[in-house]
Amino acid sequence: MIELFASERQTQILSIINSKGSIKTKDLEKKFNVSKMSILRDLRTLEEKGLIERVHGGAIKKEVEGPQEPSFKEKSSKAWQEKEAIAKYAAENYVKDEDIVSLGAGTTILRMMPHLKQKNLTILTNGLQNMVYGSKNLQGINIIGSGGSIRQPALIFVGPIAENFFSQYKVNTTFLSGTGLTIEEGIMDPHPLDVQVKRAMCKGAKRKIFLIDSSKINNRSLASTIKLNEIDILITDKKTPANIITQLKKIVPEVIIV
Repeated sequence: MIELFASERQTQILSIINSKGSIKTKDLEKKFNVSKMSILRDLRTLEEKGLIERVHGGAIKKEVEGPQEPSFKEKSSKAWQEKEAIAKYAAENYVKDEDIVSLGAGTTILRMMPHLKQKNLTILTNGLQNMVYGSKNLQGINIIGSGGSIRQPALIFVGPIAENFFSQYKVNTTFLSGTGLTIEEGIMDPHPLDVQVKRAMCKGAKRKIFLIDSSKINNRSLASTIKLNEIDILITDKKTPANIITQLKKIVPEVIIV
């Protein structure tokens, strides 16, 4: 049996637990032909990231509480005009020829793709839809997918492989979105897997730009991905309340309204 890197093994373990609901340590030892200590380290790493819950003799699936997450298609149709305006502005004003950027997997970020006309552009992404669109429609652009486990219904590559991918590379700018934004909590997302990958993307970027339409303002979600004072540029639309804009400008270095 070919020996896996720890990150690859952890991704497979997470997939097994999410599929079956639980797994015994001894079964993982047999499946991966590694020591008990290796499996325990893997389970501890996954638990520390909030992805599983360890129990005596193994681990169980970590249930994420909260409302059911809408599908990618449903999210894409919401506030689509605002998302389009924000995405177009970001693509045309903050990406240059021969740039190296990372793109998140949100529906607003996907709308940037048709507006990326720059030459010799390199894109790193964990968005399945970004990869599909780019491979079909963007000629002369180097698109590199993160790999990892696909999380439904968001169509996002997540898990240790995706996190390690973004930790390896340095980009000029990362373009991300989120499920919600509050002044106190910053950018929020519905799943700990999403949060971990986004944090890795932010860590590897010189500049962090978030695209947040007005429908997401004051929306809370499961976890905070990044605080507002850690963002370099925030792009939103004219429907965002004036009092929120005032507060944002006191925290974020550059706030753009389109």
